[in-house]
Formats: sequence, C-alpha cells, structure tokens
Amino acid sequence: MRVTYAVSHHRWLVFILATVLLQSAVISTALYLRSGKETATPLTSSEQVASLPNAADSGQPAAVETHTEAAPQAKTVKYKVLPGDTLTKIWVKNGSTVAAAVSAADAFRQAGISLNSLRLNEEIEITLQGENEIVGLKKKLPEGKTLILTGNSQDGYTAEIEQQPVIEKQRIVSYPIFNSFSLAAQEASVPAEITDDLVDLFSGRLDFNRDLRPGDSFTVIYNERVTESGEVLSPGIIKAVSIENNGKLLAAMRHAGKDGRAVYYDENGQPVGNYFLRYPLRFTRISSVFSNSRFHPILHVKRPHNGVDFAAPTGTPVRTVADGIVEAAGYGSGTGNMVKIRHDDRYTTAYLHLSKISVKKGARVSRGQLIGAVGMTGLATAPHLHFSLYHNDKFVDPLKAKLPVAPANGVKVPPAYITATLQTLKAQHEMVRLASILGLHRGREV
Repeated sequence: MRVTYAVSHHRWLVFILATVLLQSAVISTALYLRSGKETATPLTSSEQVASLPNAADSGQPAAVETHTEAAPQAKTVKYKVLPGDTLTKIWVKNGSTVAAAVSAADAFRQAGISLNSLRLNEEIEITLQGENEIVGLKKKLPEGKTLILTGNSQDGYTAEIEQQPVIEKQRIVSYPIFNSFSLAAQEASVPAEITDDLVDLFSGRLDFNRDLRPGDSFTVIYNERVTESGEVLSPGIIKAVSIENNGKLLAAMRHAGKDGRAVYYDENGQPVGNYFLRYPLRFTRISSVFSNSRFHPILHVKRPHNGVDFAAPTGTPVRTVADGIVEAAGYGSGTGNMVKIRHDDRYTTAYLHLSKISVKKGARVSRGQLIGAVGMTGLATAPHLHFSLYHNDKFVDPLKAKLPVAPANGVKVPPAYITATLQTLKAQHEMVRLASILGLHRGREV
C-alpha cells in the first residue's frame, strides 16, 4: 500500500507540472503572436533540422530562410599602357581571360576604334568587379571623344563613343620674329597645324629659312576649338594671316564664293597657293641644301647634292608636293627606299631614304597625300628625307624654283572685305612694333 501510494502521488505531481508547463507555453505563444516579434532559430546541424516540427503536419506555412550574397562592389582604377601592351595583355594582367579580351576587341572594332589606338604611357580607366572581372573601360579619343566599354566576360562587351560639346572661338595672335619663324610660333603657342598651314600659304612667295630677319613679325587669325571641360582640340581654319617681311606686308585671307568653295587671296585680291607645295614634310629643319659640290659624309668625296635634306625623326610622314603618278617605288642601294612621282610633262619629284613606302608604282596620288615615312635607309648617316625636284628631267633647287601657281577661279573678292581684313592685320603688326620700341619684346594676343 505504501509503495502504491508513493507511485500514484508521484504521477499526480508529474501531471500537475505538465499542465502548468503547457499553460505557460500557450501564454508565451499568445504573447509572441500579439507582439509580432520573431526570433530566428539558427540551424547548425542536420539533426536540428530533422527535429523541427513538420509545417505540413501542423497546417502552418513553412518558413523558408534564404541567404543572398551581395555582388562584389565595383572599383575603378587607372592603368598606364606599358611597352608591348595589347588589349589581351591588359585584360590578362587584371585577372581576366583571353576570351573576355577577344569580346572586348570585337566591341572596339564595332565602334570603329582600332586596337592600335592604345598608345604607350596612355592612361585608361578600368572598372573591376571582384578580383578578376573587368566590367568597364574608358579611353580618351581625339577631338574630345571618349570610348566607353561596358559588359562582362560572360555576356560580352558593348562600346559607345561619347562626344563632349565643342566650343569654337576666334583667336588672333601677333608675334615678333627674332631667331626663326618656327621658334616664334612656338613661343606664341600657335598650334603646329596652324604653323604648317601658314607655311604652305606663303611657300611660293617666301623662303622661311632665308628670307626672314629679326624685326619681322607675323599675325594669324584662326578658330580655336576646346571642349566644355577645357581640353584643347585641333584648331579650325585660318581666316587670315600676314607676315611683315623687311617692311613689306604679305597677306592671305580666306573667302568663300557663292558655290561655297573657299579660296585664299593675297593682299591684292589674287588667289594664293601653288599647284606644288614647297615642302614634302610639315615645316621642319633643313639639314643640307642643294649644291653642285658637297662633301659626302659616307663616301668621303665631293659630289653634287641634287636636292634638299630635311632632318626629321624616323617615322615622320612624307607627303607628295603635287598631284601625279608614281613612276617608281622601291629600294635602291644608295637611295634606300625611294618614291619617284611624275606630276606633268615638266615636273618630277623624288623622295629618298624612307623607312617605309605607302604607295605602289602606277598609283595616282593627290597633292598632300602621304606616300611614306622618314628613315635612314641607303647611304644615310641619320634619319632625314632627301627631296629632289626635276624640271624637264634636270635637277633644280626645290627651295628656289618658281613653282606653278594655281589659276584664278574667276571669283572676285569684295574690295571692302580685303580693305577691312588688311586694316586688322596692319593694326596687329603695329602693336607688335610698338611693344618692341617700348622694350617689351613680346607679341600681342587679342
């Protein structure tokens, strides 16, 4: 009896305790549902997952816990193009793949941008996501343009070209000439393109290496082009230009006729320009002039120098001085790589010691067209271009020969336009002269 009572009493206590615990659980659940708060239970093992109540059995929707990994944050770095770099090498250096580089190269080509446009020491922007995914590239292009490449190795890349707004405004520069025209133009911050065009305009009337003297001056009016961000672009057209040489004013002014074709006219209203350019290179240093007897630096004998040598770095573009047909294009033992062009029944020109030839025999070429590049092939001790001019198959001095001039196009320039332009040019030269008298020795820019 005592044992039976003890067991029954114990069971009674267990029943009461279980009832209390159950009521506590019900109250806690009600409070939990009322508060709307949720405490997530971390799952650390498969046993814990198996021990949870089955939502399907309880009639409640199952709680699904998802883990979303955040995408790596993109970062932009600057990369300087090193010797030997190609687009593929740049992609691989930054942890990407050759296949991704091929896709990027396709985007370059579809945008019309050559892969050879990557220049040594050029700085480009690369956008990286993670450690080995290139998702963007920015590369500056000429004329205020930017190549923007976007995409990834999996989906490929696309490219677009962004153009900054261009501001064009007139610039007038006047400057004295003390040593040489090229040095004066450089000191006055005249763009090289304007300097070259100016020389071409006056090459039939003036020898820039011998005729200019201290005290002369020049004035040029041209269009300056910049982007909204201040980047200086290649300049626009020359509107008017003049050189005061030994007290005489030489001028060239641009005027368009009713047909829209623009021609330059001199101070007397006559068309300016020759059929022939005076120089086969953009304005550069003359290292050896035409001579009937010159000591040859390699052969060590005196012999005629039937042409003019222009000193310039290897690779400098060489242009034909007039329209014509290529008579010869190839290698000669003394001439090195050489191009010879017949222009008409009287004039022929030859271009020697080229590093490369860009035309073929029989090809028709136009005035100013690139035909090769400066080199030192054949009998040459340094990079330069030897230029020869033939008149009736006889050598003549290219710097002294009277070149054929362009015929008048029949357009009459308004006298008022010539007068107004000349007044502006003369006033600029007068300001330079006054500055020199006052000891300023500086040019004037308006």
